[in-house]
Amino acid sequence: MAKSNRSHLRIYHERVDELSRSRTALARREAELAAGIAGAAHSDETVHLAERLLAVLRGGAEGIGCQAAGLYLLDAATTRLKLRTCWGLAPDRLVEPARPLRGAVADLEALTGHAVVLSHPALLDYWHAPEPCAAAVCVPVSTATTLLGTLWMFSDEPREFSDRETNLVEIVAGRLAGELEREMLLSDGMASAELRHQVDAGRRLLESQLPQITPLADPWEVAGWTCQPAGVGGIFHDWFALPDGSVAISVGDAQTRGLEAALVGQAVRSALRAHAAHDSDPGRTLDRVSQDLWSGSPGDQFAAAMYAVLSPHSGQLRLATAGNIRAGVLQRDGWQGLTTSAIPLGVQSDRGYEARQATLRSGAALIILTDGIPTPAGTAGMGADLTALADALKPHYGTSAARLLGAIRNLAEGAAPVDAGHGGWAVMVITRR
Repeated sequence: MAKSNRSHLRIYHERVDELSRSRTALARREAELAAGIAGAAHSDETVHLAERLLAVLRGGAEGIGCQAAGLYLLDAATTRLKLRTCWGLAPDRLVEPARPLRGAVADLEALTGHAVVLSHPALLDYWHAPEPCAAAVCVPVSTATTLLGTLWMFSDEPREFSDRETNLVEIVAGRLAGELEREMLLSDGMASAELRHQVDAGRRLLESQLPQITPLADPWEVAGWTCQPAGVGGIFHDWFALPDGSVAISVGDAQTRGLEAALVGQAVRSALRAHAAHDSDPGRTLDRVSQDLWSGSPGDQFAAAMYAVLSPHSGQLRLATAGNIRAGVLQRDGWQGLTTSAIPLGVQSDRGYEARQATLRSGAALIILTDGIPTPAGTAGMGADLTALADALKPHYGTSAARLLGAIRNLAEGAAPVDAGHGGWAVMVITRR
């Protein structure tokens, strides 16, 4: 019998401990929701937000002789008030649903900036006090720019509240608002740091996927440069060998910014590589990539792209473009454009992109530019005249692809400062010795 009693007593204590832990977890979770955050306490915090709020509530209530206090915060729609932390009230109150702001006369009055003092039970029904009590005071809780909710102090006995006591409650409300704002700022700082870390990781991944080794395709030379001031984006250049020994060249520019652009750009790059292995025609390859983008998105993902195939043996070049990509041949006597206006990838499911063929003479260079690259004559869009760029590059005619690309890069960086607000650009140069 004694052994059985000890077993029951142990189970009882375990249940009590479990209930206590649950109440602590609930209080902490409500405090985190009050600050608009989710998760654990910060590594440098020795006291959880819930304990800090509880200590402030208790100190304020005891300072004016009240037996309970509650912090009620507005929801995102500012239509309901939820008890987020309390002292002296039953812990089960934290799990009860939020109360409507409509009809909460005292809270509405307090949210206009006034303290509401209810010194007699007869006033409580009219002002809709949220807890049973004999007297109460309600004040607003707000930051310099945002109304957060209301603070209530409850007394078990009818009583008056002096101006000094009302001012003390307002000071407590300010302290609570300060704790919540501090926690939100800390949480935002941690989230921003994590986001920066992810952006840096994405930037390193995108940079690592840009081709580094020049293809062995004598007599061709290939060089490329992608500039994305924001760190991540949907602009890329690429080259790779095809099964028949030809060299595939591609340049792409997603028609959006940031992380979304990076995802679209990588989808286009991967689709180009996948389809290029099965079809040697650049126009049909762009058709298939466009169909992939059109069918795999809700209709808001578009990209400009150029895809070309170089034949090392014949010296022939075939290419097709979509969207704002410019390609042309730098010759001894000037610039010969090779592209015409075409709709971006992903706009239509059955758009036909036409492949063009060209032959590069020895010393000539094929230059491919995405929309928006700064040039001596301004920003090079589809309608821009690249004569000024061709004139500036004439002294470099006949040089290697790498040296010609370096000259273009110097001109671009000298024409306009590179800032994070610019979407970026890509350049590719193919020369024939």
